[in-house]
Amino acid sequence: MMNTEDRARMVRVMILKILDECGSYLLAENTLFIQLNLELRPPASTTEFKSALEALASVRALASVRSELGGGLQWKITAQGRLMLSENM
Repeated sequence: MMNTEDRARMVRVMILKILDECGSYLLAENTLFIQLNLELRPPASTTEFKSALEALASVRALASVRSELGGGLQWKITAQGRLMLSENM
């Protein structure tokens, strides 16, 4: 069984991988959550997902933009995030 810290790290790495595959395009937060749970077993809870986003944003691995049409946040990986991803592979 995976401990909490390893699980959190796995969620963060998977988020970075998904966003890296998007290149410079933004990905809607709800789409990112769905994509994460298609690839992660067991699926991430909303709390795990939000914690991972906050942790990655705090170290500038991700950048977010609020949709101009009043929608939710959209995310993309930064150069720092790509560096972090390469160190974890």
